[in-house]
Amino acid sequence: MKQVEITYINLLINKYEKRETFTYEQLNNFYTIDKGKFIACANAYGNCFIEEFDTFIGCKLYLDSNCNLSECQQIDEQLYQLQLKAESNPVLTSRNLDKLLTDNRLLKEENKRLKEELRGFTQDIKRVAGAIIHDSNILLNNLKKREEQNPADENL
Repeated sequence: MKQVEITYINLLINKYEKRETFTYEQLNNFYTIDKGKFIACANAYGNCFIEEFDTFIGCKLYLDSNCNLSECQQIDEQLYQLQLKAESNPVLTSRNLDKLLTDNRLLKEENKRLKEELRGFTQDIKRVAGAIIHDSNILLNNLKKREEQNPADENL
């Protein structure tokens, strides 16, 4: 499969219609892009079949695989519809790509800042919890000492 100018494909069509013999180089599969369409010329066997596709993949499948024409056209149409959908989706347009990348960078920075803040809160909570546990242990020890000093208070 070789990309050529539309004039070359027209030359092949004229040769075929005049029943002229193709050169060895002309017995090949060719494609061109004309008015936004991919024009396939299947001429490997001198038949000069011409087909039009909306996508390069549809054209390539037709020229380089065992895919029959109707299957290639169906795949081409599905790919073209997906391409149109992607182009019409404002999230996927190149105009918004920079904004998306910037927003993503800002979100990552905010996420990092929030993680640092959370880490600080966690450390504060650990310090306070440690102080509460320490104070609770002191209070328990003091209670045990009082009980040991005043065993009569147990009957109250």
